[in-house]
Amino acid sequence: MNPKNFQSLDEIDSFLNSLKTKKVSTTGNWTIAQILCHIADSIEFFHSQNEGAIQVPKLIQNTIGKLLLHKFFLFGKMDRGLTNPIKKGEPENGDANEQLERVIKLSKSILDYEGPFNQHPVFGALSKEEIIKLHLLHCSNHFSHIQFEGEKY
Repeated sequence: MNPKNFQSLDEIDSFLNSLKTKKVSTTGNWTIAQILCHIADSIEFFHSQNEGAIQVPKLIQNTIGKLLLHKFFLFGKMDRGLTNPIKKGEPENGDANEQLERVIKLSKSILDYEGPFNQHPVFGALSKEEIIKLHLLHCSNHFSHIQFEGEKY
């Protein structure tokens, strides 16, 4: 697995742009298109007012949900194999180049977007800074399954 630990949106942008010129494979169950679609869906979710795939009670969001989020922030990584709280089912397995352009455009919109931000189905209301930190961890998690051809990890 390719270890990723993004510290900035610029690092994510650089990684995404490198996908335009390099051959890649994935180590998990999803294709590159599905990984990119999933990340794009998560950004779009925060810019929408759509309900997530699951909704936990506000009491849980404000207690266990916040503890889980702060655990992710403290350890700098997300747990693997979690149920997608934003969208049911597998991400779309369409054209990888289209999904790449979609996620690049949406990633650039994060800094400019002023809200309102949708509440996360598990973590509840998040500040813009928390959304960015969560996005960095989310990308680190999923992009670690992307390997560049010829590189060993």
